[in-house]
Amino acid sequence: MSSPYSAAFDDLESIRRIAETYGYCLVKNVYSQEQMEVLAQNLENENAVFEGNFPELMSCPSLRWAAVEPRVLAIARALMPGPLYYYGESHVDYEAEVGQLTNSPFAKLHFDARGTPQSLNEFWFSSTDQIFRGYRFAVYLQNYKHWSGGLLVVAGSHRGGIREHVADSAMVMDFFRSLEIDGESFEVGWPKKAIHIVPSEPGDLVIWNLRTLHSAGARRLSARPDLALLPAYERQIYNKYPNVFQPQPGPRNAIFFDYGTPTEEVDLYIKYRSQKLPPEHFENSKNWRYDDEVVQSIFRAEGVGIRFDPIITALSVQIAALRKLGITDSEIHDLRQRLFALLDLHEEFSPYFPLFSKEEFKRIALQNRDAALEYALKSISERVNAD
Repeated sequence: MSSPYSAAFDDLESIRRIAETYGYCLVKNVYSQEQMEVLAQNLENENAVFEGNFPELMSCPSLRWAAVEPRVLAIARALMPGPLYYYGESHVDYEAEVGQLTNSPFAKLHFDARGTPQSLNEFWFSSTDQIFRGYRFAVYLQNYKHWSGGLLVVAGSHRGGIREHVADSAMVMDFFRSLEIDGESFEVGWPKKAIHIVPSEPGDLVIWNLRTLHSAGARRLSARPDLALLPAYERQIYNKYPNVFQPQPGPRNAIFFDYGTPTEEVDLYIKYRSQKLPPEHFENSKNWRYDDEVVQSIFRAEGVGIRFDPIITALSVQIAALRKLGITDSEIHDLRQRLFALLDLHEEFSPYFPLFSKEEFKRIALQNRDAALEYALKSISERVNAD
């Protein structure tokens, strides 16, 4: 029997309907077996290059194809009619053998959408119940159809009031249910909405809305593999009886990437991710290259726009740090030139929390490029350091 939460890669209307109804969709067979074998090998190769510290996905030359595969872009456009944007929000997980990435994923119920006109730190919600126009796309290399380790999602949690869906499992409970494990009874909280472990297989694309509650690395009970548990109660049982769960099928190797549309909510999310995250978030920024001409030409050919906020912020912080060390501007000429080029390309989708005034930047640049750069650096520093 087919699942109400999955669709074939070429059934774009069903993908859109399922994602808008439930907040996620399992899209079957987006990538061929041959493509998955290439992806697995490329992950291994890039891991050797970056020594485990992967930059964002488009900065990994042999992996970036997976995010711009024609089937993927067709699906993204079905979900988000209108201009499509990439904004550097992507991630790569890889380990050769089961280790920390696999055994210690972010197994906490949460959603990612943040930013309101009042505060970038606030969780996003819509008083008119509009759908957040940003989605995460994931490609897992392991088979989670019958095994532990897949994505846990709360169906329909991308809609409704914010207080129903805060990132705390206690707030989504409706009642308690008793589970008996090896003769011991466990009282587990049950959510108001259905929860599922996504049964993805290699070649599938898992999509979820940035307002959908989810958690990584869900475990399946061997006796009841279709039963999903909220993370807190799953851990409670696992700590006492780890053997009642299905094992992991192998290392949790995967790629993740976002696409969004030029809407207010996506603009605020981009600004939250670039302005409010700690400096260590940008520690691998020296390897970010999605602003190079190769990547820009790929996106231009596909009609995908690019937001460079994370690179602009990271470069600004880097330049400020180097100046404090006594490094002269002539010694960081290339960094300054790269930043100026990105400032010239920068665009925003809402008037809230601007990195800098593009109009003022251009006005000053007509007279003095260095002065324009200094204006932008000061503005960005104030924004990043604002409470």
